[in-house]
Amino acid sequence: MRKFKEQQVGFTRPLSDDSLTKVMSLTIFRHALEFLPRMRATSATLGTQSGTAPTHAALEACDHCPHINSACWSLADSQGLGLLEEYRTVLNLAPGQFLFHEHAPCHGLHCVASGLLALRKSDGEGNSVILRLAHPGEILGFPAYSGHMPYLASAEALQECRICFFPSRLLDTLMDRVPALRSEFARLLALELKGYGEARLHMATRTVETRLLDLLAHLMPSCGRVDEDGLGAWLDLPLARRDLAAMLGVRPETVARSLRHLSAQGLADFHGREVRIPDLRRLRKDRR
Repeated sequence: MRKFKEQQVGFTRPLSDDSLTKVMSLTIFRHALEFLPRMRATSATLGTQSGTAPTHAALEACDHCPHINSACWSLADSQGLGLLEEYRTVLNLAPGQFLFHEHAPCHGLHCVASGLLALRKSDGEGNSVILRLAHPGEILGFPAYSGHMPYLASAEALQECRICFFPSRLLDTLMDRVPALRSEFARLLALELKGYGEARLHMATRTVETRLLDLLAHLMPSCGRVDEDGLGAWLDLPLARRDLAAMLGVRPETVARSLRHLSAQGLADFHGREVRIPDLRRLRKDRR
């Protein structure tokens, strides 16, 4: 096997194990670079397919991204991070625009640099439900990318968003270079599935009011403004009442009753999509 490999890379004398490993790594990397220009052409078309225009506005280098640790890219070496930065496509989305649509082909992974998105599942009759929300640092598209399937849900921007897209062929190349990435991708996929299971459990065991308080607390980092004294906060809901109801698994009328109940208890006052939370400590206590 070694003799064959040595001939393939053009050597006529035996190589040590270390030398052979280095030569084969460089050879694999060289062949991978042959299709990288095609990846750039592929990724450049994705924004128009999803109704967004790809832009290359100034953004942090991948190795200086504040989300690098939470997004698992820190496992890549400096050369791998350089490839991510060179061949990423940066997408800017306005509220209401879709990053990708359910049943559309998956061409890679999307990393949320800023903003808030909703993963929305629809049926053939036009009904839809929000499965979960995606915050900065999260990577979208794992189930479709890992299973070589179309997207299982749509991703809709709830705020102005900036997204970094990484094409599948680049990701495959990086995983060949850094096998630990495969394990990390599998772990993140398992965490996403675990989240869906916990959501089902909470829906069956917690009251509507408690689930609503959980949702408010979940939205605070991206949609909230804490008072200067740190006691209270304001929250701008990015969801319509119908979507709130769908996320909680109840009817809109039930959500309306729950909002009045929370207001009567002094936990949260709702004025349209603006929410006033008088006491954050009470909010945390009542969620337990």
